[in-house]
Amino acid sequence: MEKLVIITGVNKGLGNAFFNVFLSEEKITMIAISRNFNDEQIKIKNKHVIFIKKDLSKLNNVEEELKLNNYYSSQFKEVIFINNAASINPIESIGNFDDESIVKAVQLNTIAPLLLANNIIKNNKSKRIRIFNISSGAAKRPIIGWGIYCSTKSANEMFFNTLKLQEEHNKHIEVHNLDPGVMDTDMQKNIRSKTKKIMPNVELFKEIHKTNQLKSAQEVALEIVSTYNIL
Repeated sequence: MEKLVIITGVNKGLGNAFFNVFLSEEKITMIAISRNFNDEQIKIKNKHVIFIKKDLSKLNNVEEELKLNNYYSSQFKEVIFINNAASINPIESIGNFDDESIVKAVQLNTIAPLLLANNIIKNNKSKRIRIFNISSGAAKRPIIGWGIYCSTKSANEMFFNTLKLQEEHNKHIEVHNLDPGVMDTDMQKNIRSKTKKIMPNVELFKEIHKTNQLKSAQEVALEIVSTYNIL
């Protein structure tokens, strides 16, 4: 069965790990949406991979700016959306954010995936749809310094939980909020670089790194793909 996989934020971290897993699957066509693509991705010439370069913090209209409707073919019996793109920045005390950084983060982390999910549901009524929202433990607990990240991740979970409830009697739509845990990514390096003044529990993240408790992004991607039988 031909599958269409739409994934955001593929140039590094977990998104890149998912990208590499799907790349060799001939029965999957992948739409990779990212602000940038890494050197290896730029070299790829594969008819099963569609690259869409877009800064999702500036996304306002899915149909006009991404033209996803051009790829919703009847050959695909299943559409899979992996909402991965997000930024933990800005990490700062509430009261010290600048307005632009708040708007940009909310646009990227929450508005863009809501627009994408709405578009996918609206335009694929006859297909099986599976949505995997890459969430975080920060969606459920406040962390000082992460006010924007916690809020946007929490908002996403509520949206996708509402979709799950809305479609609970529809066997063709499946929705999952997934917490991948702490991974060895650039995001973790960013977190460890902060001061205690901005992020009081920064030492916890340094200790997790020091004691080798971080999973690799590849390990997490393979685990999710296997657990949910995505391939």
